[in-house]
Amino acid sequence: MSYYAIRLKPEQSLRLYGFSSPKKTLTWTDVIMHKNMSFKTLIENQIEVKKLYSMQSDIKEWIKHEKVFIQDFPQLDLWTPHPFNDFKCSLGDLVIYRQHITPQVLINCRIFFDSLTDKYGLSGDIMTLLRYSIEDWIKFSISSTFINSLSDMYYMQIFGSFPKHQMLDLIKKHNAASI
Repeated sequence: MSYYAIRLKPEQSLRLYGFSSPKKTLTWTDVIMHKNMSFKTLIENQIEVKKLYSMQSDIKEWIKHEKVFIQDFPQLDLWTPHPFNDFKCSLGDLVIYRQHITPQVLINCRIFFDSLTDKYGLSGDIMTLLRYSIEDWIKFSISSTFINSLSDMYYMQIFGSFPKHQMLDLIKKHNAASI
């Protein structure tokens, strides 16, 4: 299979391949063959994300060859990877890597509150660790039923002193706007 070749500047070639075997181009085969080449190192060597996507548009290949990691999420928009399906993330990973897998990333992947609770097991305990904003929870389509089921302690840990009745009003307005 042939892959799109990226033309390299001389300094990029030297940094990626070294003095002993510089090349004018970078291909997916080169990335696979060189242990030190990862998405991060390619980005650090000022290779454009668009070009990397043209070179290898299948995120599963990047993951399979251990060339891309959860920490790369903020720059993976073109691939639109799914944190749970592609990267096999757990809710614990969302907590650990919350600065990389942001609420907006989850929404872009069409992951909403009901799937976080029903499919992945989100609970009040984990919500406190995620530290998402009220606005983020509203965008996730958090339900009033869930809010009403939270103990006062969990509600305070997640939403602070924001009044519960105002939270329920925000949810109602969001739901009305979504219809």
